[in-house]
Amino acid sequence: MKTTDYLDAAKERLGITSDYALAQRLDFKKQEVSRWRKGDVIMSPYACIKIAITLNLDPAQVLAEVHEETEKNPKKRAFWSGFLSRAVLVLLMACTLGLSSFVMPENAQAASGGTANSGYGLLRIIWIMLIKILK
Repeated sequence: MKTTDYLDAAKERLGITSDYALAQRLDFKKQEVSRWRKGDVIMSPYACIKIAITLNLDPAQVLAEVHEETEKNPKKRAFWSGFLSRAVLVLLMACTLGLSSFVMPENAQAASGGTANSGYGLLRIIWIMLIKILK
């Protein structure tokens, strides 16, 4: 989404029609909202997070999309463009690590009759694949 889309969606979610009312409701200055809409100024991290909370979105998504839209430097623009996909991979890694704590470690295999290690091995393979993708 673009900045103007986020502003319009926030107004719709809040049931208001003017940028002035949006500014008042979310503790922004009216001139800030106007400058964001025109593309004169990028939304601050504070504003991105407030909009994200209003729309029940991930703040990182709003921050990345707003910066991608306005960034002039191609290298930095590519960073913001790829930011969300990398963030998803990091989340998957965290979930994988969390799941691995529920699977018995290798040294518990003998005590359990040799069945515990299959889940642990799968999690290890997923972990290695995610590390390779992130590089």
